[in-house]
Amino acid sequence: MSESAQRLPRWSTLVALNLVSGLAQLGQFGIAFALIPLALQARGLPAWQIGGASALLWSGMAGGLVLAPGMILRLGNRRTVLVGLTWSALCLALMPWLETTYWALAGFLLGGGIGLRWIGNETWLYHLTPPAMRGRVVGVHETIIGLASTLGPGLVAAVGVRHWHCFALAAGFTCSAALPLMGLRALQSKLPSPAPAPSGGRAAPRHQGALVAGCGGLMEAALLALLPVYAAGQGFSSKQTALLLLASGLGATLLQFPIGWCAERWGWRNTALACACLSAVGALLLPLSAVGAGRPLAALLFLLSGTLAGFLTLGLIAATRDGDLLGMARDLRRVSLVFASLSGLGPLVGGVLMSAWGNQGLVGLMSGVALGLAAWLVFWAPGARAEGPEIDGC
Repeated sequence: MSESAQRLPRWSTLVALNLVSGLAQLGQFGIAFALIPLALQARGLPAWQIGGASALLWSGMAGGLVLAPGMILRLGNRRTVLVGLTWSALCLALMPWLETTYWALAGFLLGGGIGLRWIGNETWLYHLTPPAMRGRVVGVHETIIGLASTLGPGLVAAVGVRHWHCFALAAGFTCSAALPLMGLRALQSKLPSPAPAPSGGRAAPRHQGALVAGCGGLMEAALLALLPVYAAGQGFSSKQTALLLLASGLGATLLQFPIGWCAERWGWRNTALACACLSAVGALLLPLSAVGAGRPLAALLFLLSGTLAGFLTLGLIAATRDGDLLGMARDLRRVSLVFASLSGLGPLVGGVLMSAWGNQGLVGLMSGVALGLAAWLVFWAPGARAEGPEIDGC
């Protein structure tokens, strides 16, 4: 068998690893991150405790991201993913029976399991994906992640938060994510590394991916957290605001495959620059679209949320450029940590600006960051001044 044939992954393996991410994301994140603050609120805890418990979920995730490459080196990808799933499932199963005093610690451990699963599974998936199709695979994977994240709150609303049932549902989905792993061969260190990304300017330096993903996370988190405030300021009802949030979530989910395809077809830097320009224009058009029954704003939010979420897709594509398994794990960790850190900062900065300047504060934040990112990609990013027709020569 030729070396190129050996490098072609089995489609069943790619499907199984995407299924792991989808089921785990639904249980660990989609349900759990909506369930825990709502359950604490139903138990009468004050806002500062609810906020602290939610913050520890993200802190635990960051801890898992930091630990993941070392665990992959020692245990391998399969065992690292299984540790993360088991860790999280136990926390979810035990939380209804614990005093709420201990929920913050359980949430921290739950978040750590997400970080381990995130890096352990995605390095496995992207290591097996040929560079020529990696953009599409990343796009499909992020679409699955988005669908799971969107479905979770709906299940919480349907099942309720006052009893143990929803926690059991989250733990069940998390445990079920281990099933697709059972039929897969463990990823061996002797597995041939994928060929390097083709030359001609279509690849991106990995540190660029972290910056692009982080800027997108800052803008996306600010928009999602403050969209209800923005909509109320424009005179929209709660029902209209819910539809706007739905349009935003659909855009963030459905546009990731096209963005991954564009990165393959037209180059990483060209696609990142297009997303930055579209995000800036979309942010500046927000005040003009808030007319009628909200349909223009919903359409604009569909596109804007898609491009903002696309920055993480592009960051992951850049991070998976290294064929070395451990190097890929470290690069994915860098992108994930920068994305998570700036995502936490976005609502805080946006809230301060909106308190000072009203809705224009949110518009100014997103358009300013997007325009700054576009300028950096054109003038200052490594390779931006390279000769030739490609903008993103490296």
